[in-house]
Amino acid sequence: MKSHSSRLGETPVLKLIMQMSTPSVVSMLVIATYNMVDAIFVGRFVGPEGLAALASNIPAVILLMGFSLFVGVGGSTAISRSLGMGKQENADRILGVMLFLVLILGVGSIVLATTGTEWMLRLLGTSESLLMPASQYLSILLLGGPFSIFTIAMNNVVRSEGNARMAMISMVTGALVNVALDPLFIYYLGWGIRGAAWATVVANLVTA
Repeated sequence: MKSHSSRLGETPVLKLIMQMSTPSVVSMLVIATYNMVDAIFVGRFVGPEGLAALASNIPAVILLMGFSLFVGVGGSTAISRSLGMGKQENADRILGVMLFLVLILGVGSIVLATTGTEWMLRLLGTSESLLMPASQYLSILLLGGPFSIFTIAMNNVVRSEGNARMAMISMVTGALVNVALDPLFIYYLGWGIRGAAWATVVANLVTA
């Protein structure tokens, strides 16, 4: 059986673009649905204040995704070049460096979660009235940061190796878990905005 990476050099270019781009587009759309789904259930079950607190966390979420993509896109590009040149050992070393960076960023995320997030939210312009619910959401999200960072970074690695379909399946699975857990955690268990954060963390754990 041919490896996924070998297909990258043998499949006709147009067909390869369709095979690789379609799952990647689906994966990116799925990532975008996380906040949208959270917003739907928080707005429905928590109310306007919860929705405003959730929205105030968007810059912090984008920063988390940015650092994850910093590792994922940069590393996966280098891995693709190494595989293209037939340098498997070099690709393995790059993956090792990426995992080390994921570990460092994950530890940093946990430290931020445990030392308090109110200062960060104030820096991002969150009003005092929204500080407590926004901090509840962000602290839980950062506590699960290692799973989120690992998911986004390694998803790029899987695509760089040529297995875009597996990357898509993992992201869609996590999104479905998030959709299922949001109403359970937010409404039925009465966790409010904290439930939305825990649903996202569990979904990222499943994806990872």
